[in-house]
Amino acid sequence: MRITLDQLRSLQSPVIDLLEILSLEGQHYMARLSLNGDLFLLSDRNGTTSLFRSAWQIQDTLASFTIRETQVVH
Repeated sequence: MRITLDQLRSLQSPVIDLLEILSLEGQHYMARLSLNGDLFLLSDRNGTTSLFRSAWQIQDTLASFTIRETQVVH
C-alpha cells in the first residue's frame, strides 16, 4: 500500500513502528513505513514512490513523527 505525507499527517497521533530506509544502489532511497501492522511506501499524490537523495533526507522529512525503530536496508 502507499501513503502520502499529507495522509500520514491526517492520522491522529501516528506512530511509525518501523521505518525502513531502502537503498537503491546507494543513489536513491525510499521509505517503507510499518503502521499498525500494515506496510506503506511513502509516495506522492500521484501514487509515485517518493525518492530521496539520502537516508538523512528521509529522516528529516519524517522528523515530526514518532518513529520507534529505523533500519537501513541495502
